[in-house]
Amino acid sequence: VRKYIYIYLTSGREYLKKSIERSYIYRDIIDEEFRKNEIPPELSLLPLLESGFNPNAVSRSRAIGLWQFVSNTSTPLGLRSDRWVEERRDIQKSTQAAIRHLKGLYKTLGSWDLVLAAYNGGCGQVSRAMKKTGAKNIWELIESGVLTRQTSEYVPRFIAMLMIYKNQRLFGISDEISVPRIENSEY
Repeated sequence: VRKYIYIYLTSGREYLKKSIERSYIYRDIIDEEFRKNEIPPELSLLPLLESGFNPNAVSRSRAIGLWQFVSNTSTPLGLRSDRWVEERRDIQKSTQAAIRHLKGLYKTLGSWDLVLAAYNGGCGQVSRAMKKTGAKNIWELIESGVLTRQTSEYVPRFIAMLMIYKNQRLFGISDEISVPRIENSEY
């Protein structure tokens, strides 16, 4: 986590600042959807890591939108994606789908840290790794070395971004953000 805090405050600083600025555009919509569900509110900030809160983001694997859904994931979650409509870019619909996805992963894995890893690498990868190693949490899985590099880095990267986001003044970011600060924020 310390490693990624350092990276996001140095070489990744501009990316993180832009992501934080964009987050304020969508936070009200996303937070409202999260309030309706029993999911840790911190997970509403996953788009920081997934897309930098850019609804037009497209990854190399063709994941699209704030929540970076590939079609194999978005279609079963009820998002329409065809030549006329791309609901993975719709903030409200994709957030509702992300919540359904997170809840489904939690039902299977029973731990939010494992849910984060599965959101990145897939439930199959995490389940197989747990079975192979007997690990019960993400830190044991990371230590075992059975997860892909990207998945093993995902939770520490998210925690680092979350810590910076929640403590922008402490990390010296708040003065560099060009969006008005909301004083009574839960973040």
